[in-house]
Amino acid sequence: MSLINIVLGLHAVSGGVGLLTGLMAILLKKGSKNHRLSGTVFSISMALCSISGIALAPLSGKYIFMAIGLFSGYMILTGYRAGKNLLLPPWLNRVFWFAGIASAIWMIASLNTIFIVFGIILGLFLFEDYFILFKQKAITYKSRIRLHIGRIMGAMITALTAFIVVNFSFATSSNFLVLLFWLGPTIFGTSLIIFYSRKYREEKK
Repeated sequence: MSLINIVLGLHAVSGGVGLLTGLMAILLKKGSKNHRLSGTVFSISMALCSISGIALAPLSGKYIFMAIGLFSGYMILTGYRAGKNLLLPPWLNRVFWFAGIASAIWMIASLNTIFIVFGIILGLFLFEDYFILFKQKAITYKSRIRLHIGRIMGAMITALTAFIVVNFSFATSSNFLVLLFWLGPTIFGTSLIIFYSRKYREEKK
C-alpha cells in the first residue's frame, strides 16, 4: 500500500468519525457528559483529518486539501481551546495566530474563488483573535462559549462541505450546483451558529 493511500485512508476515516461525532455533539444537550465526550472525539478526529489533509496536498497535487486542512485546523484549535478554557503559553498562541494569517493570505492570493471565500472567513476569525491575543481584551464566560460554538461549527462546516463535494459534485456539470455544494453548508452552518449563540449573548447594561 502506497503512502498516499495510507494518508488518504486516515483522512477519510477521521473525517467520517468527525462528521458523526460532530452531529452527535450538535444534537446532544449542551454541557452534558455525552456532549463533552462526543465533542472531544470530534476535535481529535478533525485534527487528524486536518493534518492528513495538509499532508495529502503535495502527495496528490490537490491543494484544496491544504486549504480545508488549514482552515479547519485553526477552527478546531481555537474552538477546543475556548470550550475547555485552556491557557496556552502566550508565545504558542501567537505562533498559531501567525500561522493562521499566513494560511489566510495564501488562500486569498491563490485567486481561486473557493479559496478566497475560506480565506476571508478565516481572516475575520483572526481579526477577532487579534484583540484577544494582542490587545488583552477581557473575555467573559458567555463570550468564550460563543467563540467555542462559532469555531467548532466552523470546523463542522468544512467537514460537511468536503463530504458533499467529494461525493456529489462529480454527478453534475452545473457550475451553480458545484458552487452550492461548496457554499451551501456555510450558509446553513452559519444560521446554526447564530441560533445556538443567542443563548450566550451578553445582556446590555
